[in-house]
Amino acid sequence: TTTTTTSKTTDNQCTTNSQRNSQTNRQASSSSLNRPIIDHSSIKPTSSASASLESLPQLSHARFSSSLSDCSQIDEGENLNESKANYLLFQRTIETRRTASNYKPFDLSRVPFLRESMTRAIRCATYAPNHHRTEPTTYYRIVTNTGACDQLMEICYNVALCRNLKKRSIEEAEINAKAKMNKWKNTIGGYMVVCVSDQPLQDDEYPYKDFSKDNVEDFEYWYDTLQMRAPQTERQLEDYSSASASIQNILLSIHSEDFGAKWATGPMVRCRATRSLIGCKETDAIVGLIMIGDSKVIPREWRRRREFDGDVMREL
Repeated sequence: TTTTTTSKTTDNQCTTNSQRNSQTNRQASSSSLNRPIIDHSSIKPTSSASASLESLPQLSHARFSSSLSDCSQIDEGENLNESKANYLLFQRTIETRRTASNYKPFDLSRVPFLRESMTRAIRCATYAPNHHRTEPTTYYRIVTNTGACDQLMEICYNVALCRNLKKRSIEEAEINAKAKMNKWKNTIGGYMVVCVSDQPLQDDEYPYKDFSKDNVEDFEYWYDTLQMRAPQTERQLEDYSSASASIQNILLSIHSEDFGAKWATGPMVRCRATRSLIGCKETDAIVGLIMIGDSKVIPREWRRRREFDGDVMREL
């Protein structure tokens, strides 16, 4: 018995030493690449190993009417090990994310937390797939009640006014534009402008004119919608795709912290005023404007146009 115990102790010591050496090697390798060190053995599951599906932590957004097809295939009484508990929670976060279009008035006392949340989301964005490690994407953070946000609200008003003047009277256009600006100003806590570099020439008018509010003739110059110029080369397409993938990481990170978010494109990101605000180069393309706040209405799962088995997923 003594011999067996000694043998087991020696084996355990060898295993421990091996694990320490392995971790030291990972740290040395990670340090040489200037990457963060992650000790996966220290990561604790968000649910205990004996947790059932019902006892998994619930996000408030999990109230969405989602089928959660993968989760529903598991019996409610089934015990989950650490790995299964973690991946089910991760998959649930993905499946319950929705685009939020209606927001509550934003509480300004929450701005510091939102700023930190946006930082974490952008850090997650940088881990999106990126062929050749070109790192083409830049993220511009704007939080409410700042000078940059005030400028963005002016752009919002004038872009809406420019569009509405083409189909409404001046009075109607001004009312509509002001309503949109006030809605954004009162309910959106933060914005991210996601920009990808080295794309086709986005505007022939570089460098831009000096901006002046008093120059009425330049109104359409600054606020009318520019034509979208899509990627032309394989490298440009891959970089644009990487930026889009990074936005999904942002949306999931924001959702995991119980904020609502919307990925917006269109006139606001395709006008010279917005490009000037963030300092775009002539070959920088704005992939999207992400709006973040406290969702007023929990969106339902949209109706799928295609069946999953046999159509979306096909076995070969």
